[in-house]
Amino acid sequence: MQKKEKAFKIDRREEIEEYHEIRDTLNKQRGDFQAVITEPSYALPFLQSGRVVRVIDGKRDFSWGIVLQSERRHWPMVRGAPSKPADVKASDEHIVFVLLNCATNARVDSRDKSGGAIQTIQPAGDGPGEPVIVPVLLSCIESFSVIRTHIGRDLRSLQARQEAYARIKMLLSQRNGKVPVLDPVANMGIKDEGFKKLVKVSFARSERAF
Repeated sequence: MQKKEKAFKIDRREEIEEYHEIRDTLNKQRGDFQAVITEPSYALPFLQSGRVVRVIDGKRDFSWGIVLQSERRHWPMVRGAPSKPADVKASDEHIVFVLLNCATNARVDSRDKSGGAIQTIQPAGDGPGEPVIVPVLLSCIESFSVIRTHIGRDLRSLQARQEAYARIKMLLSQRNGKVPVLDPVANMGIKDEGFKKLVKVSFARSERAF
């Protein structure tokens, strides 16, 4: 009996270790996946006003929001010249203004084009939250939905933002939290063979993880 229990514990430990290994690999592959789909040549054509996107900044998941517009990033001036790092990623050179549900009383300068505004706020999480216009780096967009929604031109008032974000809540409710996303190959036109292989491997590992 003791031998059976010991063998069972070893099997379970190996199962758990394998699961965590798969999850770690998936997280890395998702990062690689995100880096490709946010390349400006692929992403910018899909940043029309009303596009529904998912925003994740590091470990902070802001869930789904609505794109208002996108612009080139403004770098702080140092001695009369932009302080742009030499190794900056192309996806970090673009700012996307997104209506996101943030922690209540979040304060953010919606005109900030430096890329640092998102660092000052937190997602709503499980709380009711408050819709806020947040300038985020293009590299923070995790997914592009196939869905575009109508938004009003004037979102300065909290009521107007709440009415606009209510469409996201309705969308999530109608689809049990599952939002249809753009296919990076079929819809976004990403033809790189290495990327196609990454998609297939990630899908296979996702099936194993779940």
